[in-house]
Amino acid sequence: MESELLKEWIAEERKEVLQNAMLGQLEEKFDIVPKHIREKLQQVEDDEILNALSRKLISASSLEEFEKLLDKALK
Repeated sequence: MESELLKEWIAEERKEVLQNAMLGQLEEKFDIVPKHIREKLQQVEDDEILNALSRKLISASSLEEFEKLLDKALK
């Protein structure tokens, strides 16, 4: 049986992995990712929202379009 502390640690690690993967995808697609967008992405706590943003990133035509989605997710 997993302890609550272990579950929290695993959830935090999963969130960081998702965020880092998305940063890599953003850099690959749009080249340089401004610091303010990196900071916004780090504010997203929910795994489901991170996964949804990752899927939306595929069809985003610009960094500005992705940032609007990111802003919407943070509301």
